[in-house]
Amino acid sequence: MFKDIKFILKQIIKNQKRFLKSKLGNHISNVGATHKSKLVKESIDYVNDVFDDYLQYGKLDSTDLKDKVILEIGPGDNFGNALLFLVHGAKKVYLLDKFYSERNQEQQYRIYKRLRENLTKEQQSKFDLALIFSKNSFEFNKEKIEYIYGYGIEDKKNTLPKNYFDIIVSRAVIQEISNTVKVFKKMHRLLKMNGLMLHKIDLRDYGTFSKYKKHQLGSLQFNSFVYKLMTNHSGLPNRRRINHYRNLLKQFNFKSMIYITHLFGENESEFVPHKFMDDIEKEISQKDVDYIENSRNLLAKEFRKTATKDLLISGIFINAIKE
Repeated sequence: MFKDIKFILKQIIKNQKRFLKSKLGNHISNVGATHKSKLVKESIDYVNDVFDDYLQYGKLDSTDLKDKVILEIGPGDNFGNALLFLVHGAKKVYLLDKFYSERNQEQQYRIYKRLRENLTKEQQSKFDLALIFSKNSFEFNKEKIEYIYGYGIEDKKNTLPKNYFDIIVSRAVIQEISNTVKVFKKMHRLLKMNGLMLHKIDLRDYGTFSKYKKHQLGSLQFNSFVYKLMTNHSGLPNRRRINHYRNLLKQFNFKSMIYITHLFGENESEFVPHKFMDDIEKEISQKDVDYIENSRNLLAKEFRKTATKDLLISGIFINAIKE
């Protein structure tokens, strides 16, 4: 018990420190600093993989992106995907981030240079309209890429225009937002009718709680009120499960498809291509089911009646259209 209290207090203090920093205007964070430790080639591969996911699971091509206005939530330390949307025909990309992710500008310069080199001549011309290089530095054209940081999509400070965006995308961001109801309501308001949103959502806990509890569902074993005190300002997962997102999509009348990207278990490698719910039955072993059922009584009250299959899913990709 004492060990639990010590761990909880430590997390609450870290969370409140992050909250105070933001209140005092310091939005710099290592949250979203995806490229900080990557080589340039690794960064390029990552950017291309993310963009290809948007095309594949959004069922998009360049004709679908032509003249579209796009919002990317949580771009982090690199705007490579915004640039790829633009070179494939988008009109403008808005980038919204709660934190200003730490970044190495020299590294980012090299990434953008390499990204440009890999494009066709026509695409390079579009790239040059969005990003201007000078000696060892670069600047984004605000007419093409508008970067906003310091508050989340759900915050009152967010004054982005209603019914304005054709597409909203995010990668491993939605799981870090505490009030998901507000987020989906806001995205519904921002999207045009028949607008599309694409979100890849990691349902794991980044190891913080699973490591402490020595269980893959360790984050679900804390009281809900206490868990929020530990996490809601720190960029840590909100621990919402697939059934929660399924219900939100229904609540806001989105026409949607949910792909499964990962399952908890001994082999937690990503499904490539991603699968639908009906296709994962053969991926679930009795051992995986027993792993969940044997620990159900340890879970916080709100998760004890969650279907086993829903608890086993540890990653999803949402394709949703506003109707």
